Amino acid sequence: MIALLALAACTGGDQFTYSGYSMGEFFPFDGQRTWTFTNADASVANTVVATLNSEPEVPETGLFIFNVDYTLGCVDEATDTDTPACTGEGDPFRIANMRWSSDTARGVQIHSFTDAAGTATTFDPPILLADKRGGVSNSWTTATNDGTYVSTFSSIGDCPVLMTVDWTDCIRIHLDDDGDEATPVTKPLHGDWYAVAGFNVIGFQLTGDTGRWELSNTTFTN
Repeated sequence: MIALLALAACTGGDQFTYSGYSMGEFFPFDGQRTWTFTNADASVANTVVATLNSEPEVPETGLFIFNVDYTLGCVDEATDTDTPACTGEGDPFRIANMRWSSDTARGVQIHSFTDAAGTATTFDPPILLADKRGGVSNSWTTATNDGTYVSTFSSIGDCPVLMTVDWTDCIRIHLDDDGDEATPVTKPLHGDWYAVAGFNVIGFQLTGDTGRWELSNTTFTN
């Protein structure tokens, strides 16, 4: 049975050393996990439900790559719980799938994403969202076949969640390009990603989002 995650603090405050935070601890992909996000913009009727496929791909490099599917849900105003998607059960979000890895030696990487139309973009090399260790203001640049991506550890602090939890050490990572500021390149994964140790992504606001998507429910089982 899938159990709700304990609503206990998971601050990660003791993982910081002179060399920075252990970034992989913010992006765990163990067990079976789901995350439900509600938009801070009240005019957005849908939720986004992210579901981890617990069976990883294991290419020749030995790196475990995990698939996360993103579908639309709908907030039931009467009970404030999630119901099947407003526009049809199982409809994808603008991003239908992402392939992630989180490795103590190679950091946190995004290997590909698939949009709602089913078009997949594979990154060669993968986008380095965070190195194995990092601190506030650190940046990582990846020149891929899809252009250059720059990931910046912007801040750490209070967590943008709608759950009753006492999380205070959420990291914010900003992903964009390394182009001309006057004419920036914008891509679907650009924007802000928030994560807390032990729970993975707990919020995001990406290109085209009217408001920030904030964690409103999460489940986990080993």
